Parts: sequence; structure tokens; C-alpha cells
Amino acid sequence: MDHALRGGFTVVGLVMMVLMAAGCGRGGGDADIKLPETTAQAAEQVEDVFATAEPEMKETAAAASEAVRQGNYEKAVVALQALKTREPANMQQGLAVHGYMVTLEAQLISAADAGDEKAKRAYEMLRKMKRK
Repeated sequence: MDHALRGGFTVVGLVMMVLMAAGCGRGGGDADIKLPETTAQAAEQVEDVFATAEPEMKETAAAASEAVRQGNYEKAVVALQALKTREPANMQQGLAVHGYMVTLEAQLISAADAGDEKAKRAYEMLRKMKRK
């Protein structure tokens, strides 16, 4: 498991570097979306960009943010997946969800490597969802 997690972390790190180099934080739109450094920043970003979304999407974004604040990684993964499968209203929403997933994945890998069983379960759940 540890080897697979470290390999995943390398991929996550590479993805983060590519996105940052591509300048995903630059561009038009009302909000300047940057790849968040922490899950707390990612949660805030998701809530901000979904603040004016339809009520169901707004509630799902809030649930994803609250879940990670409470350490309920599996609930956060499910909520983010729900946001990801719905068509975002704008590019900022899509980027915020993607940034949150990348940041959460990195945190899950780190916590799982440190022996956190909840993080391991959530990471496996996230990996399975990504394959679909």
C-alpha cells in the first residue's frame, strides 16, 4: 500500500506542478482561481465559486467543505465526486472542484502514509471513483 500511495503522490505532485506552470490561476472571470495549498483553502474556494449556484450544487459544495473540516474524508470525496459529475456552470467552478480533489488527494496520501485508516479508506474510494 505504501508504495502505491507514494507513487500516487508523485503523480499528484506532477499534476500540481503542470497546472501551476500552465497558469491555471490566471485568466478572466470574476474569481482568480489558483491551485489551493491546503484543503482548508480548497474548501473555501469551492464554497466561494458555488455561492451563487443552484441550491443543490451550493449545498453539495458546502457539504464537501464541511466534511473536510470535520475530518470526514469519505463524505468529502463523495460530495466532490457529485460536484464533478454535474456540469459546472462556469470554468471557475470546474477548476475549484479539480483543485479541491487534487489537494484532498495529496492530503489523503500523506495521512494514509502516516497510518491514518480513515484517510486510507477515503483514498481508495477516490481512486476507484477516478477509474470510472
